[in-house]
Amino acid sequence: IFLISILSTLKKSKKDILLVGIFFSLAVFLTYFILGFGVLHVIKTFSVKTGLTKIINYSIAIFTFIIAYFSFLDYWNIKKYGIKNTIKLKLPDKLRFYINRTIHTSMKTKNLLLASIFVGIVVSILESACTGQLYLQTITNILKKKGVSSDRKSTRLNSSNTDIPRMPSSA
Repeated sequence: IFLISILSTLKKSKKDILLVGIFFSLAVFLTYFILGFGVLHVIKTFSVKTGLTKIINYSIAIFTFIIAYFSFLDYWNIKKYGIKNTIKLKLPDKLRFYINRTIHTSMKTKNLLLASIFVGIVVSILESACTGQLYLQTITNILKKKGVSSDRKSTRLNSSNTDIPRMPSSA
């Protein structure tokens, strides 16, 4: 939505906004897809070579429960007190500011399509600190399956799950 707001403020045409949304979404999808394969490869290699599969699984499970605890805590605080600035699980303000500044400065360029790809990649990498929690859990589930084709299919599906909800707000 911030991307569309910037483009509207800069008086870009509807066609430009649509194309930027499409290229941005495609860049986000491909970035998450590549990140997923990278993380999958690292975990797979590390766990196979060192035999630490159970330790990795338990560590990720503990991490998931910690994140779940903070998620419920955030929900409870917002529901009870209505204070949104007490949210624990969010991108740090410096990171959000950097993302907003990157979007704002990149969209002022003449080549909007390249800029939208650049912004999609940067935003995906930076936001993966937040969205990576779910992605990591999915990747560990992929490891339980055999075969490279199931890895690709599952990683592609999870990249879609991460990116498709953004598309209506981007286009």
